[in-house]
Amino acid sequence: MRIGILIFLVGVLTTAWGQDGNSAQSEAEIPFSMAPQVFVTVVKPEIGSDLVTVTAREEDYNPALLKFQCQQVGKFAGTESRGIEIKGANIGSQGASGLVRATFACDGLINRENKTLNIDAIVKAFLGSPKPMISSFLIQFEGEEAGPQTIRRIVNQQYMLEGKNLANPTGLEYRVEVLTQDTRAFTIPSSLSEVPKVKETQQTNKLHPLVIPSLVVGLIAASALVYFAVLRPRPKPRGK
Repeated sequence: MRIGILIFLVGVLTTAWGQDGNSAQSEAEIPFSMAPQVFVTVVKPEIGSDLVTVTAREEDYNPALLKFQCQQVGKFAGTESRGIEIKGANIGSQGASGLVRATFACDGLINRENKTLNIDAIVKAFLGSPKPMISSFLIQFEGEEAGPQTIRRIVNQQYMLEGKNLANPTGLEYRVEVLTQDTRAFTIPSSLSEVPKVKETQQTNKLHPLVIPSLVVGLIAASALVYFAVLRPRPKPRGK
């Protein structure tokens, strides 16, 4: 319910880190509805492909399904996942709960030359499975730093995404929650330059009809608008 309220109030929101790579600390966090189900870590070594580690939080996760989903990461990235290894590990004092972890190499997830992160390929690889249905992710890009084109936050009708800086070690961490299992329904941009332009009139039509007009003006944001300072509500302009 709170996700629906947030989307109706904000409409379509996209923000990026500032010129110095720092985010506005006073912005409220997105109220995600569930804990991450899949944890993904991506590391780019000095030489070679990106190294990926995937941990499924769901108990008794099917290793064959996880392997297939890791293969799909490469497919959605336009390349191939190589050297996939699946390992199990027990957690808890009684060892009653289990988790499954996969490691593999894949190109096309981190592009330091173009300053892009391919979150889209990672997320879409896990969608469409009825059991378990994966909707929530925590993705870390170890060693990466934010720039002015690095997307920090996206809220729309298909998914919610929020990033933050990590320290010791340096990195970027993203929470992603999808609101659809249809991989054709959305594309997560890898940088601000890939965010499609949306007319203000189109965004206004997406707002909930019961939202107070003055609140709408203060909260609606253009799809490709970048905030380099704290997001502040703006009063509704008065007509003459």
